[in-house]
Amino acid sequence: MRGMWNQLIACLLAVCITIANPILSSSQTPLSSSPPTPGGDPWPREITVPGAILQIYQPQLESWKGNLLDAYAAVGVKNLTSDRTDYGVIWFT
Repeated sequence: MRGMWNQLIACLLAVCITIANPILSSSQTPLSSSPPTPGGDPWPREITVPGAILQIYQPQLESWKGNLLDAYAAVGVKNLTSDRTDYGVIWFT
């Protein structure tokens, strides 16, 4: 179960970073005709899944050598049934 959450959070973080990056998302067709919010979406990004709210905080760059980027981000998982929030960190390359 823990491995499933780790994979889910990593995938959601990748989606948030891709959506937040204007270079990556500029080639895509906008979903609405309204102008984008200045400065992008606020952090932490929140994603609602059945029974929980995932919070992904702004990623922090650890190193960038050539074309290899290492970074990490704090995450929070709020359980909606118990109102408990667990925090952690994910690292990605």
